[in-house]
Amino acid sequence: MHDRDPAPGSSAARPLSWQQAREAAWSADLAGPPTGLVVRAVVVTCVAFAVAGVLGGWLWAQLADPPAYEVLRAGAIMGEEQAGREFGVDVTYALIGLGLAIPLGLLAGWRWHRVGWPEVLATAGGAGIAAVVAWQLGVWWGPDDPVGLLSAAQPGDLLSDQLDVHAKGLLLAWPVGALIGVIIAVLVFSRPSRPRPYGGNGSSGTW
Repeated sequence: MHDRDPAPGSSAARPLSWQQAREAAWSADLAGPPTGLVVRAVVVTCVAFAVAGVLGGWLWAQLADPPAYEVLRAGAIMGEEQAGREFGVDVTYALIGLGLAIPLGLLAGWRWHRVGWPEVLATAGGAGIAAVVAWQLGVWWGPDDPVGLLSAAQPGDLLSDQLDVHAKGLLLAWPVGALIGVIIAVLVFSRPSRPRPYGGNGSSGTW
């Protein structure tokens, strides 16, 4: 007696359910992401953070309020009140870094979380590059060195100090913020736990 073909509409002719399709994808993922995908994710992530570093340096130069020297007849002096503004310059740099790095880390984690640890390293390294780029460009775009302006200044003039990150540990605001974003993205968007076989109620399903 020959087996008959499954009748249309029967359970045996049913197409793969979304649970079965997701389980098949799980099995395919065990080999890891393709090398080309990993390279592309790393390069795109580093370039994106480098561009963010340029933007961060420009924002720091625009928003920071550096202390100023008061020109005297015999030179220039910075008062205590002005010296206290150095802290604000550092805080502004750190806040800009966090404000740019966290969203970029979220974006990188959402887009490339299946790449795994290479993407985490790329995010941390790219954010470190962005921190240095923002720092150096902010110094370049900010006020000139007051020493070079002193000879042309008059007593009573105020000469803004150059921008600088006085607490160098704040350079870590960029990579720390980026990693926070990646961790959040991985927790939210990462692959769910291995689904149960199709069939419901924990029973074995028909493939």
